[in-house]
Amino acid sequence: MKKIAVVIYALPFNTIGNAEALRCAVGLTIEDENKVQVLFINDGVWTAASLDCQAAKNQELDKHVETLLMMEAELMAEEEALIDRGIKVDNSAIITRPRAEINQIIRNADVVIGF
Repeated sequence: MKKIAVVIYALPFNTIGNAEALRCAVGLTIEDENKVQVLFINDGVWTAASLDCQAAKNQELDKHVETLLMMEAELMAEEEALIDRGIKVDNSAIITRPRAEINQIIRNADVVIGF
């Protein structure tokens, strides 16, 4: 099994980069041997928090997240980044994890793809 971490660290607004990151993660789930984990860190946590806002809907982020969940990918947001920015993630599909745990996932991944 290949462990793949897709790390989203940039703001989701005025760019399609984060939507492309999620779309890339969807593509990676097609190979049964891949274990895909999507990690929202730093400003990327705004992506996890913005799935219900109109700017995010225009990018179809929710569609990609639904597909990732169907394909059994894990989605995690960095707890400290959320706290620092005063963000609360209302989507129960996105698990909040401490920075140390997120860093360990990145270290243990066979492949890390950053956006």
